[in-house]
Amino acid sequence: LFGSQYTVAPDAPRNTKEGKAAHAEFEAQCEKNGKTPVSTSDYTKVCAMRDSALANPTLPLLLQNGVSELSVFYRTEEGLLLKVRPDWFGAIDGLPFLLDIKTTADIHDFGKSVEQYGYHVQQEFYRWVMAQVFGQSFDFIFFAIGSSRECGRYPVLPCYLEEEDGTVGRLA
Repeated sequence: LFGSQYTVAPDAPRNTKEGKAAHAEFEAQCEKNGKTPVSTSDYTKVCAMRDSALANPTLPLLLQNGVSELSVFYRTEEGLLLKVRPDWFGAIDGLPFLLDIKTTADIHDFGKSVEQYGYHVQQEFYRWVMAQVFGQSFDFIFFAIGSSRECGRYPVLPCYLEEEDGTVGRLA
């Protein structure tokens, strides 16, 4: 859906009369069409990151059967409405799983991002809400994509958190 939701902004300079007019017209067109403008460099980077992720043999297998960005709601006994929205809700051989894609500065130390951003808490919250709604447990897979190129590609790594991370996430 990326191409239908985002579009590349013109490279015209914003400090000229013509450039300002081009950007104003472009932004009006974006608003009319419901698209979000992005710079050429950001668009190129996102496409290259996507291509790197899809070149990993694991991700295309995971994306064969499922739904992207499914919003799932659960109301607690106290009346609190909870919502989760996994990047991918899928199944392989009838076994359901949740997939969340994350960018990280250091693909080789994804654990630092897990701790810094509370991904272990997110994982356990998502798993709990989904279990309440669907009455079964779900595996949770993070797919980490490095934000800097290595050897011409953005590095990609499927990640499963350790049981200890899940325990800490449930307690948080």
